[in-house]
Amino acid sequence: MEGGQTRGVLLTGEQERSGGGTLILLRLVIVFALIVSTAVFTIGAPSEGIVLLLKQLYYGVALYLGFILARLFLKEKGHHVVFRVLQVFADAAFVTLLVYITGLYDSFFNFLYIIVIILGSLELYMSGGFAAGVASSLFYTVSVILQYRGALSPPFAETSLKIPFQEILTHILANDFGFLLGGVLAGYLGNELKKSRMQVAERETDIRVLEDFNRKIIENISSGIVAVDERGRVTFINRPGLDILSIAPEAAVGRPIEDVIPGLDLGRIQNGRGGRNEHSFTRPDGTKIVLGFSLSSLRESRGGPIGKILIFQDLTRVKEMEERVKIADRLAVLGELASGLAHEIRNPLSSIAGSAQVLKEVGGKSEDEKILLEIIEKESRRLNNLIKDFLTFARPELNFRESVDLSSLCEEVVRAVEFSEKKKEGVEVIFRVDERVFARADEEKLKQVVWNLLLNAMEAVPAGAGIVSVLLDSTSEGGRKYARIRIEDNGAGIPEDAMKRIYDPFFTTKDGGTGLGLSVSSRIVQLHGGFIKAENNPSGGAVFSVYLPLEEAAV
Repeated sequence: MEGGQTRGVLLTGEQERSGGGTLILLRLVIVFALIVSTAVFTIGAPSEGIVLLLKQLYYGVALYLGFILARLFLKEKGHHVVFRVLQVFADAAFVTLLVYITGLYDSFFNFLYIIVIILGSLELYMSGGFAAGVASSLFYTVSVILQYRGALSPPFAETSLKIPFQEILTHILANDFGFLLGGVLAGYLGNELKKSRMQVAERETDIRVLEDFNRKIIENISSGIVAVDERGRVTFINRPGLDILSIAPEAAVGRPIEDVIPGLDLGRIQNGRGGRNEHSFTRPDGTKIVLGFSLSSLRESRGGPIGKILIFQDLTRVKEMEERVKIADRLAVLGELASGLAHEIRNPLSSIAGSAQVLKEVGGKSEDEKILLEIIEKESRRLNNLIKDFLTFARPELNFRESVDLSSLCEEVVRAVEFSEKKKEGVEVIFRVDERVFARADEEKLKQVVWNLLLNAMEAVPAGAGIVSVLLDSTSEGGRKYARIRIEDNGAGIPEDAMKRIYDPFFTTKDGGTGLGLSVSSRIVQLHGGFIKAENNPSGGAVFSVYLPLEEAAV
């Protein structure tokens, strides 16, 4: 607790300076009250005495206020102890002036010295209380003795006291004893007050440090934290929570949790019917994410429930990764099965194609027979190409991997597509390179991937108003840097029921499609250590993003 004690002392010093300002204000109020009291005291007194009194009072008040103002303006500048000691003597001197004006020995303002002692103990504790007691005794003793000898003559009193010196001495000693005893007692209480202030300051500092520590944890944790009251209204949400939901604080605090996260039923989750505690959420910009969360009760210090705490994370990337793993496993299994089946089909197919070729070369065939043989030969070639593609999907191989400039690769494929007969009339192809990126890859295989995706986009957009964009940049996913090829279109998008099946072999939504293009593309990209992400664009159309490990050295 050494550090805590240091903080406590420093805080107490700040509180003392603040308290010094309060005590100065209190002195000004007391001065005003005493001036009024003195004015009341002079009612009915001779005018000559009043003039003398006012003159003395004017000089005394001017000097006293001048000292106070100097203390305020100088702000103590590191000499606060010196100023406070001087303040004690200034207080005692000012009270002595009031006692003198109101009769000195016969004055009923002697009790004001107690106020001086109390003020001294509040500012300097034991030393201040004792110093104020000594100063009060000194000023009062000297003033009364000077009055007894005729050196001091209060405005409305006789020139000298007509009282035996022994009686005056007894009066002085009684007052001095009271002042000194009051100084010691006030100083003791001041010390106790100082200890209490330091303890309070230490506790306040520890509480502030703990609150700041807790706040930093809450604000820097990656999870979102939401507190709701018993009525289900949000009372707090941390910064990561706002970032995950992409909302402003005013859109959450004070509103029902169902308005902040639509469709979330806290009661259903609490009753154990929440499944895996996952919930789909759509951000204000239309982006869909998956939230994973846990719920616990929020209780007060006595154990009574005051609400609930919802802790949630963005599981979108985790779910995407799980989906990619499932797709990869499914494709691997299908690939092994398909490979054996393709070989079994390919052998008799070669025999059929060869037999048809031999029969075609034999003369004496009618026209119908020749047409049938051509159909057999043509369909055999088509089936052979299909099996070839299927084998490519089942067991793709990378011939040669080298550093490939993806911007040049994409530009070459875009130009080829633009002059292809498969490009629809009036379709605009936009190619933009935000960043020149490289990847170690089989260039021909990657061209096949980009070609397949571009043709799919061409077929998805309407003729005359279609737009296909190819964008190239780099990004980070899961702490790893990737080169990204984004192919966007303004077509109808991908149906929700088809989204999970688009990589399955032979699954297609197009008339006449084989359903192998995306499957083969996905397998090729996986062999490069990357993946393909398919999503619908909030503004319309589909987006296919190819992620390939970025080759840092070539950038």
